[in-house]
Parts: sequence; C-alpha cells; structure tokens
Amino acid sequence: MSTVSFPITLTGDYIDGSVCSAADYRADFEKLRDAINQMHERFGTTIFTGHDITYQDLASAYEPAWGASADGAFATGDSGNDYKILNVMQIPGWMQGIRVRNLQLCNFSRLPAQSGTGWTTTTVFYNSDASKPLKFGVAYGAITDLNPDTWSATDIATITLDTDAKIRGPYQTHASLNINTDSVFADGTGYASTTSNVVVPPGQYLVLYATGKVDFETVVDSGGSALICSDLNWHFALNALCDTMVPIP
Repeated sequence: MSTVSFPITLTGDYIDGSVCSAADYRADFEKLRDAINQMHERFGTTIFTGHDITYQDLASAYEPAWGASADGAFATGDSGNDYKILNVMQIPGWMQGIRVRNLQLCNFSRLPAQSGTGWTTTTVFYNSDASKPLKFGVAYGAITDLNPDTWSATDIATITLDTDAKIRGPYQTHASLNINTDSVFADGTGYASTTSNVVVPPGQYLVLYATGKVDFETVVDSGGSALICSDLNWHFALNALCDTMVPIP
C-alpha cells in the first residue's frame, strides 16, 4: 500500500464522452483503495484488553490456569498445558471483521526476592518451564476451539516470558532489600510487544489467553532446588490493538 496525500487528486475528469486509458482507471482505483486503507488505519481502531491477576499466599510454582498453590486444591496443576482465558469476544456478522495489528503485555507483578515468610532467607529465581514457558497471546477460532483443556485456537501473536527478569517485571532483586524500590519499567522488565497483521472474519471468536508454568528455585540452572514462597502477587495486563475496518487487499 502506498502513502496517499490528501486531498485526493484523480488522473482525469471522466467527463461523459471523454476517452480515458485503462492505466488511468487502474491508477485512480489503486489511489482510492490506498486512501481508504490509510483512513482505516487512522480512525478505525480499538483495543481489546485482558488481565491475569492472581494472589498466592503460599506456592511452589505458578500456572495461570491453575494457580498451583502449595497448600490448596490446585496443588499439582497440569504442568503448564492448560489455558486461562483472559477475555473473549465474537466478531458479529454485521462487522466486516477485525485486523489484529499489535499485542502488548505489561507486567505489574510484585514477587518476593527471598523465600520464607520473612523474605529473609534464600534468594528466589523465577524460571519458565522449559517445555511450557509462561506465554500470553491473542488467538481466534470457533467457540469449541477455546476449551482450556483441549485448546485448538489459531495464534495471531504471542509474547513469552522466558527469563527471570521478564517474569519478575520492574521489581528486581536487590542486594539488601526484599524488593528493589528503584524499580525500572522498560522493555523486557515490565513491558513487551509484538506486531501482527491477521484478519479475524465475522463469526469467529477473538480471545486473549495465558498459559505455561513458572517454577521457583534457588539457582537459575535446572539443578536448583524447589522453593515454597509466600505472598506472590501476579498481575499482567494484555492489550491487542486492532483495526475495526478490514483493509482492501
């Protein structure tokens, strides 16, 4: 798509009886098409938002779909295989569709830097499961594709938190403080984004989700021992930026 300057100037006047070449018609059609698409990008936008907010009083791992509490009914979880729906909407038949252009994730979690009820013992590292890392995404499909246990929706865009810094967010470990008061909110430590260009047609369901698993350990490598942590506040905000006017290809 080319960038169009406004106001639009066509090739010819197209007066009755005048002769105009096919190339002129094609150039004017493409100019009008690009102008419509450009206006869609400027004015036909919406934001689809979801939140994952979970508090764990006592836990040894975190799974968005389960919580994985160390002392509750969801003690084992499902090894990060299940999905947690954060928001869902159907694209109605009277719409021409929605184009998903961008996915943004903000991590506002507050996690203890040390284990134990006083947060004064062993330093905690937050590690995504190697086979099922903590992942947030926007997808689409039929309503039957959104079963959390048998997920088959089609991914549009995903963001994976695969390091301790990304999982912990802006509140990083400090040498002498339980949580660093000089927090840093930046790309990779609290914020992440990715682009896409996928049109979801009418009748389909647009969904925001979280999946995967985080283990709490004393060291980063896989040989680290598991820990039980207290007072974990998980808080993620997910935004899908969309065009509500589908472009003319």
